[in-house]
Amino acid sequence: HRMADDFPELLPERSLVVVNNSAVVKAALRRIPDDGTYLHVVNPFHTALSRVTCLCPWKPRTGTSVPIRGGRFDVETVTEPGRDLRTGTIVPDDPAVTTLGEFMARYGDMPIPIYVNAQRDPDASDATDYQNVYASAPGSVACPTAGLHLTESRIKALRAARHEVAEVTLHIGYGTWRSLASEYVDEHVMDAEV
Repeated sequence: HRMADDFPELLPERSLVVVNNSAVVKAALRRIPDDGTYLHVVNPFHTALSRVTCLCPWKPRTGTSVPIRGGRFDVETVTEPGRDLRTGTIVPDDPAVTTLGEFMARYGDMPIPIYVNAQRDPDASDATDYQNVYASAPGSVACPTAGLHLTESRIKALRAARHEVAEVTLHIGYGTWRSLASEYVDEHVMDAEV
C-alpha cells in the first residue's frame, strides 16, 4: 500500500540496489500486410540472415514464406513442436543487406508487448519508453520490466538516502516467455542468460 516514490525509505539503511542495465534491441519484424502481429527475433546476437530463430504466434508451417517489412522470412524448421518458435532465413528485398544486424537496424521495431499498448502502431517513443532509464548494454529481446518504475529522480532519491545503486548486465531472452514443457519444474530446461 505504498508508492514507488517511497522505495528509499522502505529499505534498510545503506542498502544496495542492483539494476539490470540491459537495453532492448529492435527484435520485432512486422508482417505484411501489417495486422499488428510480428516475428519476434530471439537470437539478436546472431549475425547471419540464415538460422534466425523467431517467435511466431500464428505458428506458420515449415516451407511457409512470411512477408515482412523489408523482405520475407522463410520458415525452415519448427524449432519446438507445438510451440511458437520457428527457425528460418530472412531474405531481404535489398541484396546489399547481408547481416541480421543490418536488417534489424533498417527494418526492425521495438518488440512492444500487448500489455503495454495493443491499440497503436510502434512509434519513435518506444525506443525510450520501453527501456529502463539506466539501460546501456544492448541485447535484450524484452525489457527487464521490473526496473521501469525506477525513474532518474527515484534513482537520485535512492542515492540521496545513502543507498548504493550497482549495475549488472543480464540480457532477457526467449526463456522469459518459454512455458514449462514438463510436469515438474525441476525437469524444465532453462535457457541460458547472457
